[in-house]
Amino acid sequence: MDEENLEAAIQTYNAQLQQVELALGAGLDPSQQSDLIQLQADLKQLIELTESSLVSVRKSKLFSTLEPDAISTSHGQLDNPEPDRQSPDDEYAAFKEAIDSIGEDNPSSACNEEGDREAGEDEELEEEEEEEEEEEKKKPVG
Repeated sequence: MDEENLEAAIQTYNAQLQQVELALGAGLDPSQQSDLIQLQADLKQLIELTESSLVSVRKSKLFSTLEPDAISTSHGQLDNPEPDRQSPDDEYAAFKEAIDSIGEDNPSSACNEEGDREAGEDEELEEEEEEEEEEEKKKPVG
């Protein structure tokens, strides 16, 4: 439906809704009243949906009148709201490059603390084992 038809439909639905509300106020018997209450709810929902369609038609009409350059510019701003911020991929690439350059400058710093700690623990264990072996050699046989 086009914009004019939607506006006309909304006016018709509102007029019908007013008639239903007048009938509800007239004090009909309960069986007719429940039908009118359901009709009232249906008309309200129909009016909301038709208004939503009207808004969509107006938006699409507005977008079609914009220049193609304006549309691409607005999409660019949505994709990257802060133009001076890097994308996550660019940021990650810069991070990797920085890490690689640190490793090239000081190859011994490539070890992490855990690796250093494990190496230190290994040395302590070796020293303990050597001490135990020496003690066993000193013990008399027999």
